[in-house]
Amino acid sequence: MFSAYKSVLIAAAVTLALFSGAANRCHAAQSASPQSTPTPKPPVPLALRPDSTPLYPQLKEAFLLARAGKVDEAAAGYRAVLEKAVATQDQPAQALAHDGLGLVLYYKAEYPAARAESEQALALYRTLQDPVSEAQTNGRLGAIAYDMGDESSAREYYHQALRSYDAMGVLSQRAALLMDLERAGEPEGKKLLHQALEIARQIGDKNLEASALHNLGDSLRAAGEFDAAQDNLSQAAVLYRATGNLKDLATVLTSEGIIQRVHGHPEKALPLYQQALDLQRKVGDRQGQIQSINAMAVAYEKMDEPARAAELYQQALAMARETGSPLLIKFELGNLASAYSELGRNQEAVTILEDLLRQGTEHADYRYQVLAGVYFHLGRFQESVNAASKAIDVARIGKNVDAVPHSLLWKARSEDKMGDHAPALADAQECLRTIERERAHLVPSDFMKRGFSEATQEAFDLYVGLLEQAHETVQALEVAEEARARAFLDLLATRDVEGPRGGQLASLRKVQGHLEAQGVDPSKVQPDSAAGILTRGATSETAALWNQWSSADAELRSLVSAQPFSVAQLQATARRLNSTVLSYWVSPDATYIWVVPADGVTHTAVVHVSDKRLHDLIRTLGPGAPPAKKESQVTTAERTAAPMARQSDAARRLSTRGGAALVLESAHRRNWRELYKLLVEPVEGWLPAKPGSLLTIEPHGPLLMLPFAALEDKNGRYLLERFSLHYTPAVSVLQFTEKKQKESRQLPSHYLLIADPSVTPRDPDEGVLPALPGARREVSAVARLLPAREVTMLEGSQAAEDRVWKLAGQNTVIHFATHGIIRDDQPFDSFLALGRSPIDPKEDGRLTAQKIYGLDLHANLVFLSACRSGQGKVTGDGLVGLTRAFWYAGTPSVIASLWDVADEPTSQLVANFYRSRLEGKDKSRALRLAQLRLLHRLRSGQVVVHTSAGQVTLPEDPMFWAAFVLQGEP
Repeated sequence: MFSAYKSVLIAAAVTLALFSGAANRCHAAQSASPQSTPTPKPPVPLALRPDSTPLYPQLKEAFLLARAGKVDEAAAGYRAVLEKAVATQDQPAQALAHDGLGLVLYYKAEYPAARAESEQALALYRTLQDPVSEAQTNGRLGAIAYDMGDESSAREYYHQALRSYDAMGVLSQRAALLMDLERAGEPEGKKLLHQALEIARQIGDKNLEASALHNLGDSLRAAGEFDAAQDNLSQAAVLYRATGNLKDLATVLTSEGIIQRVHGHPEKALPLYQQALDLQRKVGDRQGQIQSINAMAVAYEKMDEPARAAELYQQALAMARETGSPLLIKFELGNLASAYSELGRNQEAVTILEDLLRQGTEHADYRYQVLAGVYFHLGRFQESVNAASKAIDVARIGKNVDAVPHSLLWKARSEDKMGDHAPALADAQECLRTIERERAHLVPSDFMKRGFSEATQEAFDLYVGLLEQAHETVQALEVAEEARARAFLDLLATRDVEGPRGGQLASLRKVQGHLEAQGVDPSKVQPDSAAGILTRGATSETAALWNQWSSADAELRSLVSAQPFSVAQLQATARRLNSTVLSYWVSPDATYIWVVPADGVTHTAVVHVSDKRLHDLIRTLGPGAPPAKKESQVTTAERTAAPMARQSDAARRLSTRGGAALVLESAHRRNWRELYKLLVEPVEGWLPAKPGSLLTIEPHGPLLMLPFAALEDKNGRYLLERFSLHYTPAVSVLQFTEKKQKESRQLPSHYLLIADPSVTPRDPDEGVLPALPGARREVSAVARLLPAREVTMLEGSQAAEDRVWKLAGQNTVIHFATHGIIRDDQPFDSFLALGRSPIDPKEDGRLTAQKIYGLDLHANLVFLSACRSGQGKVTGDGLVGLTRAFWYAGTPSVIASLWDVADEPTSQLVANFYRSRLEGKDKSRALRLAQLRLLHRLRSGQVVVHTSAGQVTLPEDPMFWAAFVLQGEP
C-alpha cells in the first residue's frame, strides 16, 4: 500500500509540530542511543519553546486534537490561533499555526492547501531565524511536492533541508533526507540509501538503521531485485524487534508479505499480514491497520477469492473514511474496484476507476492496469489498449516494474481481439522480457522460484497462443520449452542442498551475480560467441569471472543459469535417443501439441480443450484423484452385504500396497478413449509407423499426472501397444541426464534393494504406516534373477535411513519397495519411508526430497515401487516431488508410480521388468514389455489374487498395469 516511509509518515505527521523537534519523516524522529557518536545540538525550534508565544496552550490543544485523529477540530483550532496571532502580530504563533495547518492538511491529502500553509510557515521561520523549523518545513514541502507528482520540486526542497541539517551537523536528519531523495528519484538512489544506512550505524541508532534497511528493501523490491530486498527486510525486522519498535516491525512484516505475494504465494503472505495487524492493534496504529487489512485483501484476490477480498476492502474503506483522509479513501476505492472486476461487477468498477483517475490518484499505474482489464471484459478493446498504455508509461516513469507485465498482457490481449496481431505479439514478447529481467533477481529458494513461475504462467500461455495463431510453430515451441526448462533448471539451481554440490552451486551463483553486475548474462551468451563478447572492451575482472564460469561443470552452470533450448537442439536430442518428441502445452482455453521427429519437419496441432476439462478427466482415473478409502472407512452396510454381492464387489475393489482400496469404475474406459481423441488423434498421422518406436513425452500442466501408455484408441488399442514411452518435464533436462547415464554405464553392476522397513515414521496425516509384506516378496523375486555378489538387500530393521544413505552412492540400480508420502503443501518434505534410528533423531526415517538433493548417486536407475511416488504438486515448470530430487542427485532415470498400486500385479510387473533388463533391453522397452505381459495376462484371465472375499480374477484395467512411468533417459 505504502512504502516504509509513507505508512508511518501520515500517522505520525501531526505529532511533529510542537514536541518532536524532528523532521516530518519516520526516520527522522530517532534519538541516538547512549553508545552513539555525539553530534552537535541544533538550536531549539519554536515548537519546543513554551515561552515563544502567549498562544502556546491553544497551539498545544490543537496539536493534541490532531494526534487523536480529530483533524477537522485540529484545523479549526489552528485557524482560531492564527486569527488571534494575526490580530496581535504574534509572528511565532502565526508560524506555528500555519505549520500545524500544513501538517493537518497534508494528512488529509489536501496538497495545494497544505503547500500554501507550509510555504507561509517557511517564510515566517526564515524571518524568525529558526533553522530547525525551517529545515523541517522544507522536508514537508518536499513530501507534498512528491505526492503531487512533482519530483523535481521535491528534490529541491529536500536538498534545502539537507543543507540546513548538514550545517547544524545533525546526522540523523541527513540520513532521513537521503532516504527522501532516493524516493524522489535522485540519481544513484541506492547509493543514498546505503549512505543513510552507514550514518545510522555510525551514530549507533538502531531504529534509524532499521528504517534505512527497510527503505532499501522496499526500493529493491520495487525494482524487482527480490533476493536482496528480502535480505534487507529480514535485517530490519531483527533490529525493530531488538529495539521493541513494534509499529515499524509491523510494516516490515507487510513488506515481506508483499515479496511472498509477488512470487506467487499469497497464502504465505497472509500470516505475515495477520502478524502485522495484531501488532498494529496492540500499539493503536490505525493507519497501519488499514494497510494490513488492505494487504490481506490483495492476497485473497490473488488466491481467487474476490468475495473475501471485497469484504476486506470495504472494511479498510470504512476505516479510511473515519480518518477523513481523501488519500486513503481513494486508495481503498481503487482496490475495491479491482475486486469488483474479479466478481464480474465490471460496470461498478469502471465507474469507480474513471472517477478516481479524473481526480488524480496515487498508484495511477495500477489503476490504469485494472481499468484495462475491466474494459477488456466489457469488450471495449481500444479503451483497454489506451488504459494499458497509460499504465505502462506511469509505471516506467515511477520505475515500478511490478505493474508493467500485467499491463502489457492486457494490451496484447486487447490488440489480439481487435485483429492487431503484430502489436499483440510485440507486447507479449516485451512482457516476457520484463519477466525474465525480474527472474534474475528472485529470492534464491526453490519455493520462491516455483511460485514466480506459476504467477507468470499466463504470460507464456498468451505468447505461445499468439505465435501459433501467427503460424510461427517453431518459435511457439521454443517459447514453451523456455518456459518449462528455465523455471525447472532455475529451481534446481537454487536448492539449499546438503553435500559438496550445494557449495559449488553457491559459489557459481556468486560468479553469475558478479558477471550480471558487469553487463554479462551467462544465460544469453552462446559458447561460440563468448570470446568475441569478452574481448570487446571487457575488463580483466570480467574476463577472470568468465573464465571461472566457463571452466565450471556444464551441468552445474545449467543449474545456475539455464539457456533456452532451440528446436534444433530438440531434434538433436530426438536423434540421439532415436525417438520422436511429443510435446504438450496446456493453456486455460486450448492445448498445443508439437511433434518433433529426429529429422524432418516439426508439426503442430491446436486442440480447443481447457485445462480444467483435462484435469477433470484425468483425476477420475486415479492420478490426482482424492485418496482412496482405507478399509477402516468402509461403511457397516458394505461389510454386512450379502456374500454374493461382496464377491462381485471384490472384482472391482482391491487393497493396495498402502492399505487403501482401488475401486474400478465403468467410466474409466470412456475417459481413456476421450483423452486419446484429444491428445493423440490430432497428431496421429505424424507419429512413427514402426511398432515399438520410442516416444519422448513432454507433458505440461495436468498431463504431468497422466500415464500416456493407457490412452485407448477407437479400436480398443492402448498407446502402449504401439510405442515405447518415456517422459521428461523439459527436453533440455535430457542433455544432462545423458552425461550421467554414460558415467553410470562404466561402473560394475550392483543393486541395492530396499523393502518394508520396520520402525517407519508416521504419516503426518494418517498415522502409523502399515507393513508391506508384498514388498519383501517383490525384492526377493528380483534378487533371485541376479548374481548374489551384485545384490545388497535391506529389509525390516536393516532398511534404516543411515544404512541407505551410506550405501546409496555405491550402486548402479536402487530399488525402493516402501511407502511414499507426497506433500503437495510442502513438496520438499515429501519422503520415502525408511527405518528410524533409535539414537539419532535426525535420522527420522524420512528420506525427504530435500535430503535426496544432498545424495551423490551414480545409479543408472532408481525404481520407486512406492504408492504415488511419481506424484507431486503440478506447477508451471513441472512436477515437484521425488523424481526431480533424484535427477539432481545424479540419477539419469527414475521409474515411479502415479497412483496407489495393487500388490500382486505390481510384483509381477517389477520382476518382468528386471528380467527384460537382464536380457539386454533398454529401460523404456523393458518397462513396455513388462506392462504388455501383465496386460496380456489380465486379458486372458490369468491374474488371480486372494482377497477377503476369496480368489478374484482381475479384469483388464490400466489401474493394474499403467501406474509406473519412466522419467528421464530411456
